Parts: sequence; C-alpha cells; structure tokens
Amino acid sequence: MKRRVLGILVIALLLVPLLSLASAAGHEKELTITIPKPSIIAQPAYGEIVYPRLASPAFVTPGGSFYMVTAEGIKPAKIILDNGYGYVCDCKFSQKSKNTYVVTVPRDAPHGVYDLVVVTSDNKAVGEPHAVYIGTVSDFAKLNIVHVTDRHFGVINSNGRAAANYDLAADLVALGLANNTIVIDTGDTADTARIIEYKESIMTDYLLNKPLINIPGNHDHVGGSKNFEVYRGPFNFTLSIYGLYRIVGIDSGGDGYIDSSEAQWASTILAESKEPVKIVLFHHPHFAFVYNDIPHSFRAKTWQDLVNILLSKKPNSNYPYVYSSWVKGNKEAFEQLVKGIFEAKDKVTLVLSGHIHLDSFAEVTKPDGTKIYYIVTTATGGSVRPGDYHGFRVIKVDSLTGQVEILGDGQPWSRHASFNLEKVEADLVETSKAVTTMLSISDPNIIALMKKTVVALPIPRDWLGKKLNLYLKNLEHYTIRCTPLGCVLYAYNDKPPKLGEVYQATLFTAKDKEPPSIKLVRMYPRNPRIGRQVVLNFKVTDDAWGVEKITAVLEYNGKKMTLIPAYTYGIARIVIPPTIKTKEAKLTIIAIDAAGKESIKTMEIKFQPVHTVTITASTTSTIKTSTTTHTSATTMTTTTQTITKTTSHTQTSPTTTSSIPPSTTKPETPTSTTQSTTASQIQQIKTTTGNEQGITIAVAVIIAIALIVFAIIVARGH
Repeated sequence: MKRRVLGILVIALLLVPLLSLASAAGHEKELTITIPKPSIIAQPAYGEIVYPRLASPAFVTPGGSFYMVTAEGIKPAKIILDNGYGYVCDCKFSQKSKNTYVVTVPRDAPHGVYDLVVVTSDNKAVGEPHAVYIGTVSDFAKLNIVHVTDRHFGVINSNGRAAANYDLAADLVALGLANNTIVIDTGDTADTARIIEYKESIMTDYLLNKPLINIPGNHDHVGGSKNFEVYRGPFNFTLSIYGLYRIVGIDSGGDGYIDSSEAQWASTILAESKEPVKIVLFHHPHFAFVYNDIPHSFRAKTWQDLVNILLSKKPNSNYPYVYSSWVKGNKEAFEQLVKGIFEAKDKVTLVLSGHIHLDSFAEVTKPDGTKIYYIVTTATGGSVRPGDYHGFRVIKVDSLTGQVEILGDGQPWSRHASFNLEKVEADLVETSKAVTTMLSISDPNIIALMKKTVVALPIPRDWLGKKLNLYLKNLEHYTIRCTPLGCVLYAYNDKPPKLGEVYQATLFTAKDKEPPSIKLVRMYPRNPRIGRQVVLNFKVTDDAWGVEKITAVLEYNGKKMTLIPAYTYGIARIVIPPTIKTKEAKLTIIAIDAAGKESIKTMEIKFQPVHTVTITASTTSTIKTSTTTHTSATTMTTTTQTITKTTSHTQTSPTTTSSIPPSTTKPETPTSTTQSTTASQIQQIKTTTGNEQGITIAVAVIIAIALIVFAIIVARGH
C-alpha cells in the first residue's frame, strides 16, 4: 500500500512541470459563430451630421433631450439611436430651426455609447459613430481620463511600428479600464490631414465603445485642410458631462495661437458655466518642457501673475515656460485666455495639451487654494526623441472633492511620466480571409489599472449575416456590437491581463495553411559600400490570415542588431544604417503570420569599396503548424543562389449644455514640430511561435505517458 502511494506521489511530482509547460503554451479554442446583420445599413455621415460627433459627443440622461445639427440638404424622416447590443430606438424629435432638431431619448434606454443614424425623406441612411452617451451623473462622479495626443495616423516610426499600432494599443488598454472612462485626444490626430488617415483613425476609435473627445492640432491643418471637421468633429466646441465637467475644446490652429474671438468665446464659457471641474483642451501647450529639476509648482495671486510666470524664462534656460507661438501669434488673445482659465469658478481646472512629443507638467495654486493643472503628454503614435517613448496618461478626477490623481510610469513632473506604450504590443491584421487582433502587456503599472482584458476587431461588412469561425487564445468570452454603421467583435476575460501573456482573437473564413513568403525585390545600392546606408525591400505575403510580425537580425563583427522593418502594402523595408562598418554581414529576416507560422530568410552581404558585390541568399527553416490542433509538421528547405552584379557607383452647435463658436478667420498655415528619431533598436531577438509551443506540448505528453507507464510497472513489480 505504501509503495502504491509512493508511486502515485512520484507520478504527481513528475507531472507538475509538464502541466506547467502545457499551461505556458496558452489556452486556445475555436468556435463557429453567426454574425448579425442590421435591418438598416447606414453610410458614414462625414459632415452631414454636424453635431453631435464622434469627437464631440452628446451626454444625455434617459428621457432627456439633446440638440442635433445637420448640414444643408439633410432632412431627417427618422432619427435612430442604436447601442449595438439589441437596443434600438426610433427617437421623437422636433425642429428647432432650419438645421437644428431637438431629439428626445426614451426613458428605458440602457446606459452606454450609441451610434446616431439619420434616415432622410428620400430613404438615405447616414450615421455618426459613438455620437451619444446615455447615462446619469453617477456614471461619471469619478472620472478616468485616458489622455492621448499626437497620434499621427499615417506615420511609420523609425522602429518600424506604425502610429496606428500604438493608437490601437492605447484604445485596447482603455477598453480594459472601468466604465467611468473617457478618452481625450489633444490633436495631431492625422499626420498630413489626408482622408485615408482620418478613416483609419475612425476605424480604430470605433473599436473603443467608450466616449471620446478630440480637438485638432497643427498637423490637422496641413494645407488649410478642413478634413478634421468633416471626418472627426468641430474645430472648437464646448460640452458638459452631466453638469459635473465642463469641456472647452479650443483649436490653436496651424500656427499655434488663437485670435481674440476664440479667446473671448472660451473665457465667456469658463466664466458662465457652473460645473465644478473645468477641462480646457488646446494642442500647443502653455507650460512646455517642464520636467525633472525645473520647478513645476507655482503660486499666482492674479491672472497677471500667471501671465508673468508663463513669460518668464525657465532656470538656466534662454526659453520661457510658454510655447513661443502663443506670444508671437496674438499675445492679447493669449492673455485673455489665461485670464479666463485663472478666473473660472471651480474646484479644479485641467489644461490638457500635446504638440511637443514629450511629457510636461505644472501646477498653479490660486489664492483660494484651488489648482490649475497643466498636463502635456508625450506622443502616443508620432515620432519621439532618442531615449524617449510613446505613451499616454491616466488622470483620475473626483468631481465632488476636486481631487486629481495623475498616473503613469513616473511622477507627473518627470520627463518620462506617461505609461510606456513600447510595453504594450497590439496588432490588427486584416486580409480578405481573416481579421486578427493581438494584445500583450509587459508593464505591471498598466495592468494594475485594468479591470478586464479586451481584444476588439472590426467585422467586414460583407461578412454580416454569415457563419464564420472564431479562434481565441487566452480569452474566454466574446460579444458582438452591431449597428447600421458596422460591427465589432469583443473577445474578453473578466479579469486583468497577465504580464507578458499574448491574447488573440481571429475571425476567419479560411484556415491558414502556409507560412509567409519572403522574397527580396530590391536592394539599394546594389553594390553596398562600407560606411554607406543600405536599403532592402522584401515582398512578404501570407496565404490567409496575414503577416503579423516581421523582424530582422543583422550579424556583423561578432555583434547582433535587431531591426524592425517598416511594413506597408506587402513590402518590408529594412535599412542598414551607415554606422555599420564591416566587410561582411549576415541578415536574417523572420516573418510570422497571424496563425503563428514562421518563415526565415538569410542573406550574406559583402561590403566592398569596389563596384562588384557578391550576395549569397538562402531560405531556411520554414515551419508549418496548426494553431488549433497542437499538431505540427516541419519542412526544411534550403535554396542557395549566388548573384554577381556590377553597376556604376551612384547614389457645432450645442446640446442642451453645449455650444460651438463662430468659425475663426486666422490663417491656418501649417507648422511642423521636428522630432529626432532613432535609426534602429538594439536588442536580443525574441520569437515565440505556436509551432514551438505545439512541439513542446507533444513532447511533454509523450514523456508524461512514458513516465506513467514506468511508474505503474515499478509499482506492480514491488
């Protein structure tokens, strides 16, 4: 009997590490689901609904009313609110003026974000996503603000990571926060104000399912563009969140200042509004580059004192605290705005800005003890300086007490104060056969804020009403939000993410059978020279789920450097910097698709001070693995080709508590903030694939069976 018990204990002890290995591989499952199809399909309004908008939503109570403003020629026959989860209301409305309507919300409307859809008399349906939030005071008595800025949709950063990737990461973190969360974007939403950049921003923010407030930055004015107003929302606006928070969104234009009419409008709003918390938004900061040992705490008896502080020079600096464009553009308007902010009657004022792609912070205490917090957050998606990182902040505000807590990876006044988005990996990969979103967080400070883990992906319109397959990794549940404007799938766990865990949801019509294909299409110059930059373009494609990640490792002189290619339209662009001085180097490109299948291609490059170069290319280690069955088949192929090439050497209008000011007439000539960026990142390559996990699990299972059989034989023998 004792021997039998001993045998069981031996088996249990042997199985513990094996079970740990299986657990580390991650929980995976595959489902068959049916996508709903709304009875009405609406087109994006793109300016045909002037207010409320995605970037300036209406906050209304059940049974309450809000103003809706339409563009010329839009005559509503129906006004519909749809929360995407089965509640759709055909709202009562009345015409207040030519293009303004009073819309009444049903008393039984559930709390949450709603898409606004207008059906016109000629049966045309247009809509604005996330334009209305239905709730009560209790929803936002305590407020979490996720402050993002300088998202720069359209940019590919020097590390190869697209701005949209960072912006997606911030949005997925916001989805995991408590319900009393809003996202505030303080400008430079698009990099060059192109339509394609705004459409990409709308697609990313449509995944949010939380209220978003957005003002423009100087990059949103490139070429005098009005695209921000058409695709996102008004340049200037004000709104109230249930009488608790007064939002004043001010457009500081392409040149970084405002005119007297804007200053007067903003000051009047701040003086007359009764909300205990004022939140003022403009892109170009008042207190700029205030961090580390620069004093960040000030006392001002009058608004003139505050103006004098802003105009004074920072210690040991030739520059004042205020960003210079405010004074050079219109000093009188600047002073009037400072006066309006200082004299606002409130418990606390937040002034949120961006533009400098760096964290900055100052607090000003007024004679009555109330404070003004000037908060600048580093770029969320745009370029950053060497040694800095992309990020966002979380600002907690209690409307009852006026207490403010500013959260990040550092103290609010430190240079690196924001949460570090380099530690949040998020990818959205979309093909004609699959849509995949992945999330992994390696910052424990971010995880400590989160209430749950959420991965969101857009559902293509031509998949509505169809049966599809859903693959989930480390996620237990899913729900679908579906309105006339589109559908989103949310896969989630009702608990925070685990540190470093990879969470994935893939909606697909066909399985991924093959690993990615890697093919060199161009190298410039064709004759690499020592100490000169080399650019290589590779065509990287996948058969079904799409390419999820590409990395490259350069080996030279006994060293290794990891390069992250810029990947757009199927082309991966790798830059070998001129600082790499060597006669020979080996370049290894690793491509992983959204199903975890991996391909590797290697190249040997000889750098010579002559016009002839020999390149040896080989493709190795193509691994194929099923992600859902944990079985694997490994195919090894090697092709070597020697090529010798010779060339010559060449080188609105308001809701019941909102108002939109008259359009301003100041010039909107764009200005740019020059940012230094790194040429590459040096780090050890880390590649973990489903293929390796499948092999590990298979080996572990075989070993476990063998050990069990062995233990039984030993026990019986005794």
